[in-house]
Amino acid sequence: KKRVLEEDENGVIHKNRGRKPAHALSEDIRQKILNLCQSEKYRHCNDVHFSE
Repeated sequence: KKRVLEEDENGVIHKNRGRKPAHALSEDIRQKILNLCQSEKYRHCNDVHFSE
């Protein structure tokens, strides 16, 4: 409430907006995971298996 009174509608916006999350994966790791998902070895696995 204090921030809204001081900054008007901009006080409602979360301060982490536009930042990359601390637990986000790097693009290199994301690409490796995608390659594994699309490989013949893991063709019977679904997204739940890869999230584990």
